[in-house]
Amino acid sequence: MAKLKIMKKNGSDETSTPGEKGEGIRANTDTSGRKAATDKAAQKKKKARLPETGFLENSFTTSVQFLREVKIELKKVTWPSRKETIASTSVVLVVVALVSMYLGFVDFGLTQLVGSVIK
Repeated sequence: MAKLKIMKKNGSDETSTPGEKGEGIRANTDTSGRKAATDKAAQKKKKARLPETGFLENSFTTSVQFLREVKIELKKVTWPSRKETIASTSVVLVVVALVSMYLGFVDFGLTQLVGSVIK
């Protein structure tokens, strides 16, 4: 049988015979064509990601880290001035009052209409 020469990413080459146990070119690749994570370095990285400490200690450290990041992000926020806040609040209150009066009139009118139809 003919041997196929395969070039790896690191520059080394490998020979393979079609029909052998690895089935040739894509023996060590997944569906996307990348090398499968079966080597020892990838396994060591996966083991390194596992928490070494207990659940409570890990939860505490992640919570503290989260709060630090929140503090950093809040420093980036552009806060409105007192004048802008008062103006926005007053606009909201006026709109809420107008909408509530409109809905009150509509409700009163429909109540009178349904009451006159029932009688």
